[in-house]
Amino acid sequence: MTKKVSPKKAVTDDPRVARAALEYLFATRYIDRKRLYLENFYRGMFFSIGSIVGIVLVGTLVLWLLSFFDSIPFIDKISRAIEASLN
Repeated sequence: MTKKVSPKKAVTDDPRVARAALEYLFATRYIDRKRLYLENFYRGMFFSIGSIVGIVLVGTLVLWLLSFFDSIPFIDKISRAIEASLN
């Protein structure tokens, strides 16, 4: 019979240890700060663009699905408001 062992807390869970490890990597020139910042900037930009595209696609899909329910009064109001704002 094997005994379940709970996983220990990872070393990097302590922010001081993670910061010291990152500073060590910077000091030994293993990681270039400029490259790291640039890669994180690109990552943030692509995450933002992907989020915006995803929200637009989901919103379009929801509005398209709601267009099948024209007989419901509040959806009719919403569709008239959208049409009025487009004109």
